[in-house]
Amino acid sequence: YADLPALLREIQPTAGDRRATVGLLAEGWPDDLRRCIDALIAHAPAEVGIAVLDLGNVDGAGDALHELAVAHPDRVVELHLAQSGAGWGPARAALLAADPADVHIIMDISTVLDGDAITPLLAALDDPTVAGAGWRGANFDLDDAWRSVSDAGPGEVDVLLGYLMAVRRSALPEA
Repeated sequence: YADLPALLREIQPTAGDRRATVGLLAEGWPDDLRRCIDALIAHAPAEVGIAVLDLGNVDGAGDALHELAVAHPDRVVELHLAQSGAGWGPARAALLAADPADVHIIMDISTVLDGDAITPLLAALDDPTVAGAGWRGANFDLDDAWRSVSDAGPGEVDVLLGYLMAVRRSALPEA
C-alpha cells in the first residue's frame, strides 16, 4: 500500500476550489454507503465534495460506489483498491493527504444526515481559533488515567468523535 497516497492524488483535479470534502471509506456495507451518500447529496451544500475510497469491494461496496459516482459525477469521486486490508489509519491518512480542500470532513458511512449538518461545522471553522468541529465531543477522564472519556457539551473538548467531524487543513501539521 505504499502507492496509496499517489493513487489518491486523483482527488485533486476533481475537488477544484471546493471549501470542503467529505472523506468516506467503503469497507463493506453497500446499503449503508448508499444511504450515507444519498443523504449527503440531499443535505450537504453543493460546494462540498465527496471522496470515497473503496477498500477491496467488500460485499459489493465498490460496485455500489461506482453506481453512485456515475449518478453524481459532479459530487462523488470514487477511488478503488483491488485488495482489502489497507487499514483504517493508512486509508484515512491517504484520503486526507490527497484532499486539497481547506476543510476535510471525516465521516463514517453509518452516519446518515437528515438535515444539513455540514454547514454548522463549516461555520464553526470560520473562527480562526477553531481547528476542528464535530457533532459530539468528549473530555478525558483524568481520574481514570486518561483511559476513558465522558460526554461533553458544546465548546472546547479534548476529543471529537469520528462519526462526523471537520478539520481545518492548516491545523493538521500541529495535530
